Formats: sequence, structure tokens, C-alpha cells
Amino acid sequence: MVNQLPAETTTFIGREAELGKTISLLESSRLVTVAGPGGVGKSRLAMRAARQVSANYADGVVLAKLDAINDPDLVTTALAANLRDKNLLLLLDSCEHVAQACGRLARTLLDAAPGVRILATSQWPLSQPGERVLRIGPLTVPEVRNLTEARDLDAVKLFADRAVAAWPGFVINEDNWARVVRLCRLLDGLPLAVELAAAWLRVLPLHEILSKADDRFRLLVRRNGFGPPRHRSLLATVRRSYELCSTPDRLLWARLSVFRGTFDPAAAESICDGTEEALSRLVDRSIVVTDTERYWMLDTLREYGREQLQASSMDSELSLRHSAYFMRPAEHAEANRDEDQLTKREQQVATLAAQGLTNREMAIRLGIAQRTAETHVNRILHKLNLRSRIDLAGWQQAVD
Repeated sequence: MVNQLPAETTTFIGREAELGKTISLLESSRLVTVAGPGGVGKSRLAMRAARQVSANYADGVVLAKLDAINDPDLVTTALAANLRDKNLLLLLDSCEHVAQACGRLARTLLDAAPGVRILATSQWPLSQPGERVLRIGPLTVPEVRNLTEARDLDAVKLFADRAVAAWPGFVINEDNWARVVRLCRLLDGLPLAVELAAAWLRVLPLHEILSKADDRFRLLVRRNGFGPPRHRSLLATVRRSYELCSTPDRLLWARLSVFRGTFDPAAAESICDGTEEALSRLVDRSIVVTDTERYWMLDTLREYGREQLQASSMDSELSLRHSAYFMRPAEHAEANRDEDQLTKREQQVATLAAQGLTNREMAIRLGIAQRTAETHVNRILHKLNLRSRIDLAGWQQAVD
């Protein structure tokens, strides 16, 4: 049995649910694609899954790292002829820039080699019959109240693990847990960004890393130069995603950065001239996220789009369009306070949350459970089509 997977040099952290799902999909489908934005950990997850199922294949696992391949036809030529009689798992890593060639290869192999299964990683699906797609996002960084809860977060575990390599003896404690959580949230819980930030502990104290994190593209650079070029800096990762988009999709990405929170297709079309078809392409490419009703971008991707928009001649015009679009409902904001929209309790919670109170503080103030306060906040954000408490504060200011 051949196993071409490289040895793991760092700890695999979190992703238990996604790992189980990947393995389950491989049992029922011969083509599985792990999709998500750059730096989210697709390759690491796929390699861990491949390692765990390698014993199921008589000929083991064959890894094809595609990030350095520029000629798409090399993918099909180099692999298709040699795998027809094999019983193996083919791991196609980093398919996005040769996605069409990978799609052709998958179609050829699945037709001609019944013993081959394919696990691919890509920022978007290969769009082949029978393909099952597992989309993964960043590590979640919800509100936490104390050190114990902070230590349970996968993003914090990742930061702590990588921090030890930069600063032996580093631990998450009562003095720093809040800063670590804040840093992980500021970086969207994106594993690559969290790892790059942790590496700076070799030369900077945590509070300075946090203060510089607003300029994430300048800060988050792999100082030792290790790793594939696309992962040596956060900027390189995001720029690669941008360059792989068509010109119209790049333009829409930049224009959508005008939204600080969530938006819907109507707002995208009115303000950014973005059709639903164009919006769906950015969803497919893991640039825009949706829950089927609202859309948004990770702050990291939005920030890059914002830089592109500011460099264009459309920045001022888009800002004016955005203001005009949202001022119209603000003129009738009093209607948003109807009992049909927010209950009396929800109005109370909305007011306190907009003032910056935490779930715990609201629970004490209103005499309710902390989990109940959190549920109210989530329901309010959904009802008002808002993404965050920052948006809620803006809404409250508009209606007062």
C-alpha cells in the first residue's frame, strides 16, 4: 500500500464534525470536494481524513499537490493513464486554479477506474455529476464569559498551540484569555490568520499584536518563509482568490465591500449592480457566505475588497448609493418598533445590547437567564436583518 501523505508537523485541532462528515461522504460518494475560502484549512482537513481512511484502499492514497501546476492539461495527462486499475484514494489538493482540468480528470477516472475515489480541495466545486461538496468555514468565536469557556474554543486552542512554538511556556490564563478571544474574532477565526498572528509572539507581546491586527494584511506574514507561497501571508492568500475571479466578479467583490454587515439580493442589485446570478458565483467561490436569506463576507475578504474599491473611481458613488438606499427605511424607522416586529422584551434587550451590555449584564439587569438573553439577541438580529451588535447599535441610533 502506498501512502504519499506528508507527516503532520503540527497538531490537528478541532474540526471533529467536519472530519467525520468528510469520511462519511467518502463512504457514499466517489467524488468529494472540500470547499471554502483560502486559509480556512481545507488541505489539512482533507489530509487528516485521507490518512484515517487509507487502510480501506489496497493501493493506498495518492496525493497530487496542484498549487504549482500552471498547465491544466498536465493534471489529466500525468494521472489518468496510471490509475485505471488501481484501488486507491486520489487526493487532489488546491484545485481552484485548474478546476476545469480537475473536473475532466474526475469524470475520466470515475468512468474508467471503478476502484478509485477522489477527495479534492478547492475554493469552489468541480461541478461534476455525483460530486458531494462539503463547505467549511472559519472556526467560530462566540461570546465567552470566562477562562474555561475561552479554552474550549477551537480558535483559541489553535492560537495557544501555535503560540508555544513561537514563545515556549505560553499559556492561556486569566490575564490574557480575553485578548486572545478578541484577536481570534477580529481575524474571523480563519486558521491561517490565527497561526500567522500566533507566530508574532516571538517578537511582539500579545497586546501589540492585537493593536496591529486592524492592519491584518501588513501584519500577517510568515516571517520564516516556510509553506507554499499562497500561505506565506494572508494577503497572498486573499490576492490569489481575487486573481482567480473573472473581472466582473472582482468588480462585484469590491462593490459588495460597501456593506459592513449582511445584505440581501435586492440591496446588492440596487447599490452594487449585482445580479443574483453574479452573487451566486461569489457564493460558489467561497467569497460570499449565505444562509439562503442574507449574505455577507468575512471581514478579511471584505477588507481586501474595500481596498480595491477605494483604489477605483466608484468608492464615493457606492457610498452615496448605500446611504440613500438605507436612509429610505430609516425615515420610517418608527415602524420597525411595532409589536409585530419586536416584542416588548426584545425591545428591552435591543436597547441594552445596543448600549454595549454583554449577555451576562443584560441577564442580570432583566432578571433572565444568560442563555435567554443570547437567544433574544439572535432573534432580534434575524428579525431586523442585521448581522451583528454593531449593526444593532446603528439601528437603535436611527430609530431614536
